[in-house]
Amino acid sequence: MLRLLVVVLTLLLLGQLHAEEPELKTDRTPTTIIPDQVASESLEKLAKHEQLLLETRITLDIHEMPLEKFAEVMSNELEVPVDIDLASLEDMGLSEDLPISLRVQGVAAKTAFEMALHLDELAVMVLPHGLMIITKDEASLELIRQIYDVSDLIDGEIVRSEDLTGLINQLIEPDTWELLGGPGTINVWESKFIISNTWEVHTEVGLLLETLRQAKNQPSDSYAVASIGCTPWRTEQTVISQQLRKVEITTEFSDTPLEEVAHTLSEQGGFTIWIDHRALEDIGLAAIAPVSLPKRKRTLQHTLNLICESLGIDWFIDGEVLRITTVDETDFDLTLYVYPVRDLIWKGPKPQDRAVQTRLLKLARWQTSAPYHRQELAPLCLGDYLALPSGHQLMNVITHCVQPESWEELGGPGSCLIYTLGDCLLIAQTRRVHERIGILLHELRKHQPEHELAEQIKQADQAEAEVITVSYSGPREKKTNVYELGEPLLSPAELEKIGKLISSNVEPESWKTPGHYIIVSQNRLVIRNRRDVMFQVHDRLVELGVTVPLQTGFDDTFMNPQWRGNGIF
Repeated sequence: MLRLLVVVLTLLLLGQLHAEEPELKTDRTPTTIIPDQVASESLEKLAKHEQLLLETRITLDIHEMPLEKFAEVMSNELEVPVDIDLASLEDMGLSEDLPISLRVQGVAAKTAFEMALHLDELAVMVLPHGLMIITKDEASLELIRQIYDVSDLIDGEIVRSEDLTGLINQLIEPDTWELLGGPGTINVWESKFIISNTWEVHTEVGLLLETLRQAKNQPSDSYAVASIGCTPWRTEQTVISQQLRKVEITTEFSDTPLEEVAHTLSEQGGFTIWIDHRALEDIGLAAIAPVSLPKRKRTLQHTLNLICESLGIDWFIDGEVLRITTVDETDFDLTLYVYPVRDLIWKGPKPQDRAVQTRLLKLARWQTSAPYHRQELAPLCLGDYLALPSGHQLMNVITHCVQPESWEELGGPGSCLIYTLGDCLLIAQTRRVHERIGILLHELRKHQPEHELAEQIKQADQAEAEVITVSYSGPREKKTNVYELGEPLLSPAELEKIGKLISSNVEPESWKTPGHYIIVSQNRLVIRNRRDVMFQVHDRLVELGVTVPLQTGFDDTFMNPQWRGNGIF
């Protein structure tokens, strides 16, 4: 009785105190922001100098001009200071007397710098007060911070920002990010990325985000499927490609120096051809190497291919110029393209309802085959539901059908990622592989069946309702011999606790259905339930370190080292 009286008095007192509280004013005085003038001017100057590098056209024909004089010439052309970081050059045994040779007509200042400084591992860096010629090693330590508004690329959902940062980390100079031990960082604030990295990386990030916007914002009733290069030289590269394919020349070469041949082809095509002298020297070839070719009428591209094949070299379009270099250089010089594939992924009109989109896309990530090292995941995969979206399936088709050894899964340099919100693939590959990908996608579109949304939803219902069984082996000790299985890292008792954790946290009511269970059998966690529940179970087991994501590489020691200390046991 006394306790009840205390409770009543307390409630009355709280009510009185609440009644005596002054009324809160809801009107607020608007805040007027006064910009930081120094910071504002600094950013404006950086942007101005970047534009100058892209827009100022340079025509030069110089031979062994001292670097100091070259910097002066470029400074006069751009009307901004071009300085030299002598300390960094001296660390490499170079000086301001370094001879520079360059022959270009009407190229951007950025391209002129890259061609002139490429041979000596030098670069130009953009600063608020002008430009600086510096070593690439030193430039990689000079970080700039910029803020990018990505609200439109994540549809205003902060949780999606992780996917976008992952794309940037994997596709834009991966070694420069802290994920792989580099100095670069990406921090998320609201719907903005705060990125700290080099000027060159910022340039690439800006181009990637711009290209993703272009692909994402395309209307479905006029959907352009041509791949989009993440480069400021899209127009120039398109012109060069067209000239190579369409311009026919009748020419003959008899022991003609390569340099002279390149000049002839450059004049015929109307674009700059750059001979990578340093790379050719590394294989014992000089720019005066003799070229012989019988007189025929050929396209520029066919002519160029025959010349390069005869010398054991190769070529690719580098920025706004065509670069002749070694086969090794072209095999590892990757270009990033965005491939709009909305028509292939959705197999018909894309649903307008965001909830339907999300549901179908969650299923689509399982429309693939299980990794060879985790065949136990095969029951989760959707092989027979052909009407569902097929983003990851499309990725698998490309990486398995177009030079499989060139992709990172098999030790190659190429990568293929999906940006689901933009209905596009992001592919970093060599020129020849990109050409073959384009042909493959064209062939797929010729045989693409369309499926009505009702059919897709019906298949989604069937896929989610299907009861499946997955037997998880769990993590094991790592052995020196990859063919030898290590001892299980989790005991049967520990697996029992994991099972109880799953059944009490993932759709608890579903486990009451007859035939649905989680049991431990011979150091394996055997789980049976509807497929939609099993997807949730799998994601939870990945978080706990018991298994691996479907699209991930495998290591026998994939279990989180802090897993045992998180309170589960």
